[in-house]
Amino acid sequence: MAEKSMFHWIQWPQLCYPVEEGGTGFRRLRDIYKAFSCKLWWRFRTRSSLWATYLQANYCQVTLSLSATDIWRRMLNVSRQVELSMLGQVNEGSCHFWYDNWFSSSALFLRLIVIPDLTFKDFITNGEWDVQLLSRALPKGIIPSILQQSIPEDGRADKVGWMPMTSGKFTLALAFCEVHQASNTSGILSHVWHPRIPLKVSFFMLDY
Repeated sequence: MAEKSMFHWIQWPQLCYPVEEGGTGFRRLRDIYKAFSCKLWWRFRTRSSLWATYLQANYCQVTLSLSATDIWRRMLNVSRQVELSMLGQVNEGSCHFWYDNWFSSSALFLRLIVIPDLTFKDFITNGEWDVQLLSRALPKGIIPSILQQSIPEDGRADKVGWMPMTSGKFTLALAFCEVHQASNTSGILSHVWHPRIPLKVSFFMLDY
């Protein structure tokens, strides 16, 4: 009965925060599910596999239909969030000019009207960015940032990096940090669960 009364005044969502945010370190299954969904989308976008080729052939050329699998719908739910954390390094220009994030904090389609027929090659003349061609399709404020990017060349594959990591590698831990609803952190809160403090006292201290 004492344990039930102790948990009665603790808000359950609070238990799922990290200890430095005033929680117990438990993780919501919803956030774990979403983090693994982000991993699926990352692998789909960055790895060449039979599975990725199948998804591209069956779902990427058409709008979402009732025949779409649950896995594909699950991936689409997090696709926008994952794409915002992806930064492409343009080498040969095989990444998408409009939909891939290759030169700033967001892809062009999030800010501009997409002209689907135009690709990287349509803005390059004699191996250099063509300012006049860029001016016809893009606002002037974006063009200086594009001119600072390297010119796509054949023979070097494009790369995609995970911006939250300096190494550019995707990690499930950081994906979880991206999707879970964070709270205010404090160095004092992390000491609430000190090994020398009785467990009941630590739970009592949550009601601060």
